[in-house]
Amino acid sequence: MYTGNLAAASNRADWISAFELVDDETDALVDLSAATITFELRDPVSKSALISATTGNGRVTIPGSGTFVVTIPDDLMRGLSPGQYEIGCIVEIAGVVTQLLAAQVSVIDGVVS
Repeated sequence: MYTGNLAAASNRADWISAFELVDDETDALVDLSAATITFELRDPVSKSALISATTGNGRVTIPGSGTFVVTIPDDLMRGLSPGQYEIGCIVEIAGVVTQLLAAQVSVIDGVVS
């Protein structure tokens, strides 16, 4: 599981992040073809989920083996005030749920209206 900080994101642009999953034991890319992936951004004070990206809502895509891409459109990012937010991501494959990351991201004011 990754913990730490993701690169800053603007609240005036699409936020697109790609992730690659590699099996620690075999160094092979993890087969995500049957995976359900949930990525959430939440307020650190209220703990309320503000943005959800999933394979179900189309904001998480799996373009190839071991890779998934999270895309949060600018209209959702514009609803975020500048500041620090919590990020969590889980993947479910064959009924097994794995926490991929529990991290933080800084959202900056993108200035452009």
